[in-house]
Amino acid sequence: MHYNDKIIPDEYFIGKNLGDFMLISEIGRGAHGVVYKVRSNINGQVYALKKIKLEHLKPEKMKDALVEVRSMKKVKHKNIIEYYNSFFAGKALYIVMEYAECGDMHEVITYLFLVVNY
Repeated sequence: MHYNDKIIPDEYFIGKNLGDFMLISEIGRGAHGVVYKVRSNINGQVYALKKIKLEHLKPEKMKDALVEVRSMKKVKHKNIIEYYNSFFAGKALYIVMEYAECGDMHEVITYLFLVVNY
C-alpha cells in the first residue's frame, strides 16, 4: 500500500496482533495448531488466522513453522493462498492468510469426486 508516496506494510491495514482481529469460527485443526476464520477490526475483511502452538514443539518442528512463514512470504500466485502477516503472541505463532471461501483443496476434491461419482 502507498500513502503520501511511502510504502506502508499490509499488516497496518489488516492487523499485526490478536487484538486487531475478531474470531468468527474455527475452520480447521491439525497436529500443531488451529485455523480460525477472523475479521480484521482494522479493515473489516475476513481472513484465515493459523495458530501454531510453540510450547510443545520440538526444535525441528519449530524450525519447520518458521520455514513455512518464510516460504509463504515469497510465493505470490493466483492459485495459492496469499500470506499477509505473521506475529507471535503468548506461546504461539500466528499466520494471517487469505480466507478461502470454498474451503481447502481436500474439501473441493472430495466434493467434486462425490458429484462426479453419484
